[in-house]
Order: sequence, then structure tokens, then C-alpha cells
Amino acid sequence: MRGIILVVTFFALCSLFVSAANVGISPASIHFSDVLRGGYAEDFISVVSDSEDNSSVRISKSGEIIDWLTLSHTEQTSSVNSPGRIKLSVLVPENTPNGDYEALLEFQIFKTLEAEPTEVEEGKVAVGAQTIIVIGVKVIVTVTDKEIKACRAKSFSVKSTEKGLPVEYGVIIKNDGNVLLTPEVSIDIWGQELEELVSFFVFEGEEILPTVEKKLNFSVETNDLLINQYWTDVSVADCGDSDLLTFDVLEVGTLSTSGTLLRIINKVQNRVGDKIIITPVFENTGERPVSAVFKGEIILDRQTVRVLESDSLNVPINETVEFRLSYIPSKEGRYLVRGRVFYGDKRTYEKEVVFYAIGKRVFSWWSLSYIAIAGIILFLIYRMKKEYKRNKIF
Repeated sequence: MRGIILVVTFFALCSLFVSAANVGISPASIHFSDVLRGGYAEDFISVVSDSEDNSSVRISKSGEIIDWLTLSHTEQTSSVNSPGRIKLSVLVPENTPNGDYEALLEFQIFKTLEAEPTEVEEGKVAVGAQTIIVIGVKVIVTVTDKEIKACRAKSFSVKSTEKGLPVEYGVIIKNDGNVLLTPEVSIDIWGQELEELVSFFVFEGEEILPTVEKKLNFSVETNDLLINQYWTDVSVADCGDSDLLTFDVLEVGTLSTSGTLLRIINKVQNRVGDKIIITPVFENTGERPVSAVFKGEIILDRQTVRVLESDSLNVPINETVEFRLSYIPSKEGRYLVRGRVFYGDKRTYEKEVVFYAIGKRVFSWWSLSYIAIAGIILFLIYRMKKEYKRNKIF
């Protein structure tokens, strides 16, 4: 009897761990060092998979500092084509003594058995998942009262422009300290021979929290610049970094306008009454900045149930933006989201995605099989205990 139980248990566990082999969490641990009392820090956690099938992840917190920690998502999906990415941020209370503090993040991973829900009958959707494994990520926060101001500036950029249009600058700044950073960016514009200073500007950048990396964009008017080549020195004094770049002021009509609607992101499996976030992603692939807006619709049973239109966003050259829209389904069923981005006097190709709204969970055959295995194991254990007691009596 004991041998039977071991065999059943072995196969049940094997079926779980074979599926889990293709899912991982990175990094395995996180250490926030030198965080001020009342200070902030953040890092990112990746959920990676080598499988085309979706895996769902639920995250829970435990330990002495769970109230300090905030997760961008407590549920996430991951596949080989779409790895999950979760932001973990920490906010230390003002009256915290110096020292090390710990917490544990538990990633409970589920394997979605179907790429998308299956319609069982009119208006009903089957959603089934099996638990795979739980992975722990240790979090350590070292609290200090010593202020540290440090940063790095990189990826300085400038784009050529047309006469009358602004020159677009960009720089990426990483706050390596533990205090809030408001970087000052200086821009000097020189003539083609690098002998005459044509113009200069000083910008106060956006505030950057500790441990955060942010791209800052600046625009400089070109009304006083002739059609010609120019050199520009861009420096960030707080970081001690600078770069010498060049750009051209061109004839009107020289630069092209183009853009791409890369994808529309939304959660596939939802419940009636849930707020669904719909995120179209647009990239400016042209040679000039554009103003862009997403327009589309949500369709159920071939009927439009919501017209979508986002706020207008300014998109610098080679930049990507996300439009944020939302919808709360009131009925069960299969919904279609489709639309396109309008920018300048152009529009992108139309894209569409699907999401499902369900009223109650329908167990899959896989879920039922694991329940059955668990029931068999419990029954065999009960029989073994009963036989043991009977033999002891006699």
C-alpha cells in the first residue's frame, strides 16, 4: 500500500515540475542599499519563459517590511514572446532606525492550458489553470541617514530639423544617489566652424527619484538659425557628463512623417464588472515630432459597445508612447478591440485584439484531474492508517 502511494505521489509531482522547468524569475534576490529614512528606491523583476504557452503569476509578500513594498502588478502573464516585467518600489518610513530589513516575495506560477479561453456555450467561457511552483525572491533594504548625491548621464541625442521647427534633444539620466535629483541641462549651439557661439539654453529637468532612470526631452526653437550645419554641446553638470553633437537646419518639406501602431495590450481573461485597461503602443518612426491620438471601438456580438478616443500625446522622434484607455464589461462574451493611431495628417494600419469577460469560473479537465489525484492520495492514506490500526488491535 505504501509503495502505491509513493508511485502516485511521484507521478503527480513530476507532472508539476516538468511544466515548471521553463519558467524563471530574475533577479533571484534584490538589495536596496543606502535608502534614506523617508526615502524611495525601485527595481524591476522579470518573469521569463521559453514556452509559447502563457503562464500566469500571482505575487504575495511576507516579512517585517511588507507595508514598505509596492508592486506594479500582483498578477502577471509571461510567454517566450511576451515576458512579464514587474516594478518593485520601496518607501521607508521617516522614523525607521538604520539597519537591514528583510521581506520575501512569493511568485506562485500557473500554467495556462489554452492560449485563450474557449467558448463552451453561448456567453460562457472556460478558464482553467494548474499550479506549477512557488519561487521566492528575498528583498533586503538597508536604511541609512547619510545623504548621497550621484548620477549618470548617457545617450545624448539631437535630431536635424526643418527651418521653423524646433530642434529636439534627448538625454537619459540615472539617479544613483538616495536623494531626489532635479538635473540642470545646458545646451550650447555653435556654428559650423565651431568658432562662434550662436545660442545657449539652460533647462531644469524633471525630478528623478533615487534609483530611477529617466529619459528627458528638450526642444529648442530654430527661428534665429539659418539653413546650415550646427554643432551643439550638451552637458549635465550634476552628473559631470557631456557630449558634442551635430545637427542640420533643413529646407521646409525635407523631413518625412511616419509612425507605427506596434500593438494593443489588454488582459485576455476578465470577469464581468472588472475594469479592463487597454493600452495601444505607438512609435514615431519619422524624422519629425508628431501629435498622435488613438481612435477605435470595442465590439461585442458584431455591435459596437464603446467608441474609444485617447488624449492627444506629443511623440518625439524615435520615441514610443502608450495610450491608456479603460472599459468595464457588463455582459459575458468575446470582445474585439480594434483601432488605429492618427498622427499629423496620416494614420497607421488598423490593429485588433480580443478579450473575454466571464461570470463564473469553469474548471478544465486538467484541473479536475489534479483534484482527482489529490483525492486518490488522501483515500489511500486513509486506508493505510485504517489497516495499521486494525493490525495493531489484533
